[in-house]
Amino acid sequence: LVQHRVKHGADWALGSMASERRRSRKGDFFPAPSQQDFARRFPKHGAGVCEALATLDHEAINIQLIVELVTWYVGCGGGVGRAMDALQDHPWFSRTMDPRAPGGENDGTLGSAVLIFLPGTKEIQDVQEALQRTAELGSSPEQR
Repeated sequence: LVQHRVKHGADWALGSMASERRRSRKGDFFPAPSQQDFARRFPKHGAGVCEALATLDHEAINIQLIVELVTWYVGCGGGVGRAMDALQDHPWFSRTMDPRAPGGENDGTLGSAVLIFLPGTKEIQDVQEALQRTAELGSSPEQR
C-alpha cells in the first residue's frame, strides 16, 4: 500500500538505542522473530513485509508508518469510499473489507476523518507534530 520500510536506527526499529532501553527496562531478553519466522507465519506476503515485521520493535509506536498511511489516505481524496476505490487493485483486497453496500457508488457520505488510537498524550503530540511536518498536512489548518 505505502511500501513502508522501517528505517534502521529509528526509535521503532529493533536494535535502536530507544528499542534497547525499552527491552532492558522491561527485562525482555527473548530473541525477536526473524524474517524467516515471519515468512513461515505469513506465506502469502512478500519478503518486504516480512523484513519490515522483523525489523520493527513491536513495543514501539511507528510514527513514520502512521504518517505514511495518513498521507496516503489524504492523497486518495480522503473519505472511506475513495480509499476503498484506491485499494481495488491490490491483490489482498477483498470486497468484504468494503463498508459500502455491494456495488455501491462512492457518494462521499462515509466521511473523511482519521481516528488514530495512541496510548498517551506524548505519543499523540509526537504524531501530530510529525503530520504537521509533511507537505500534505502541514499547511492546512482544517486538517489539524
